[in-house]
Amino acid sequence: MDSLHQLVYQLYFNHRKTQREIAEELEIKRHTITTMFKENEWDARPSAPRREEVDSDDVYDLYFQENLSQKEVAEKLGLSSTSPIKRIFKENDWETRGRWDKPLTRRHFSSEEERKGASIERADKRQQELKKMREHLFGTECRICGVSKERTLAIHRKDFTEHRQNKLWIKTELDDINTDEWVSLCVACHRGVHWMHEQHSAEWNDIELHQQCNASEISKEKKWYELSDEQKEVKRNGLGEKETVSELRKRLFGEKCSMCESHNRKLVIHRKDGRPHDRNFLRSRENLEALDTDEWVLLCQKCHRYVHWAEEKLGIDWHDFEKGEYEP
Repeated sequence: MDSLHQLVYQLYFNHRKTQREIAEELEIKRHTITTMFKENEWDARPSAPRREEVDSDDVYDLYFQENLSQKEVAEKLGLSSTSPIKRIFKENDWETRGRWDKPLTRRHFSSEEERKGASIERADKRQQELKKMREHLFGTECRICGVSKERTLAIHRKDFTEHRQNKLWIKTELDDINTDEWVSLCVACHRGVHWMHEQHSAEWNDIELHQQCNASEISKEKKWYELSDEQKEVKRNGLGEKETVSELRKRLFGEKCSMCESHNRKLVIHRKDGRPHDRNFLRSRENLEALDTDEWVLLCQKCHRYVHWAEEKLGIDWHDFEKGEYEP
């Protein structure tokens, strides 16, 4: 072993200096010392965790007198984390203000079930506080249909930008939110708005303008649709007796949704003017044969549901969808 190796050995194992301190003292690279340890198979001491020291009196004054949070206290004292602050709280048995800036009392539970029950109770309380905060910011009624349900309304971003699902259940997020960029909607209208945007590229301003125009008009009840006497007199046009109702529907209206072109979902025949009719009306071969196919269209259940929603809530009829124009 040469003199340099002996010197490094003595400094490290006898004088208990670190490898970094030895490298600085001898003015050599840290890598050189690491190589020595590998070549001589020396076992290095495990590195002790660095413990940041802080005065408990300073922590007390900043937290209890100036009402700073633990994170703010750590930043004020130039600490890299809140761990030293939490350690001081534990050593002095201090009570924190808690997540909602309220005093917490230490509880001792007699069983694990009691502890879990208390945890669930605290979570429910936080959820209710957040719900009240959301209602204060965004209201309690759906912006489109005006319904106010017991269930929490969805908060929708007007520009349809994607966001984290739990974003609006975090207090810090709600504190910084711009309420002009968001709107509260019931579940049905929230889904309908997204369908209008995804299927027809409608923006929120178009949807809102339609809703305002539709709400200002007096809605008229649509007359129930039934076959006229002339239609009832229509005879079969030489159709084969073996053709089933299902085969007749496919021949008349096709096998895919006229809007999204899906053929995997269940398909229904929709009257373009939206007039209601008996649900069993289109299950009859005679009724299907008498129809004017230009007045009906085949839709999947999803599109059918939202076409009716758009007609009822926004005043958009089928011809608007066909033209792709949504201006009131």
